[in-house]
Amino acid sequence: MYYEENYQWNIDITTMDAVSVFYMTSDGTGFPSHSHSFYEIRYNRNGQHEITLNDQHIFLPKGSLTFISPLTIHSFCKELLPADLLQIQFLPKILGVSHLAQMIPVISPSGDLAKNGYLPVPEGSPLQEILNSMISYVPRIGLAERPSNQVITAEDFSPMIRFQQCTDIFRLLSQLIRENQLKLGYVDRKSTMYGEFQQLLEYILNHTDNEMSTREAADFMHMSYYDFSRNFTKKCGVSYIRMVNRVKVQRAKDLLNSTDLSVTDIASILNYSSVSYFNQVFRKYSGFSPLAYRELEDRHSP
Repeated sequence: MYYEENYQWNIDITTMDAVSVFYMTSDGTGFPSHSHSFYEIRYNRNGQHEITLNDQHIFLPKGSLTFISPLTIHSFCKELLPADLLQIQFLPKILGVSHLAQMIPVISPSGDLAKNGYLPVPEGSPLQEILNSMISYVPRIGLAERPSNQVITAEDFSPMIRFQQCTDIFRLLSQLIRENQLKLGYVDRKSTMYGEFQQLLEYILNHTDNEMSTREAADFMHMSYYDFSRNFTKKCGVSYIRMVNRVKVQRAKDLLNSTDLSVTDIASILNYSSVSYFNQVFRKYSGFSPLAYRELEDRHSP
């Protein structure tokens, strides 16, 4: 699992149901495309922030909230202004997911949150009251109480804080559902990518430099090559190779935008067999050559 570089913590979220942190960022750093198995809510209390959700660039104005579902490819671009951010991460199991249950609960964006990718939080609203409540007690980084070079650990989350943050997460989710900004549904564990392919998808998303071949992925899933190829496409909506290429091209875009690395270096980092093949794949999935994409992004950079 990846976390932003502009603050530090040493916590394995799988040992806790939820982790919430309030932090200040002003150094203009971002974070490349990644995904994870938990839900994430980000509340931009001050400043402006830019993120990418599944290739869609979204500017988050002051006082806005965004919701990131598990396994969503996302990245955090450079902050346009110093920002105070509340970050809430919680595992699906706090929704009451049982390993034995066939049907599992899933939360997804709805209304303006789904349409725009973010939701303005009005002053004095019930949403703001819940978010401000969380800000008042969760660990803080990059502020006077704790400089950015001090690491957050599980010891910062007392039993009372852990209980209170889970309570407030339920309050927040309930309010968003009441306002028709989130919807709660149930899906068959075996019919969704949150089921049998979840671990493989996380590997794909987080190991762009060392992907598995289709046959290796089939072995990983203890399936025949034919059954794996058919079931992956049916349940994930795209073929395994197409999924891998999508993720690698998105990672290449991040490197083209955020570094001065040459196209040759990026092709090598992403483990392409040749620069020409990298150019071919990048053009197929983006419509541009890597150099043309970099030039286009440079012209549109603020």
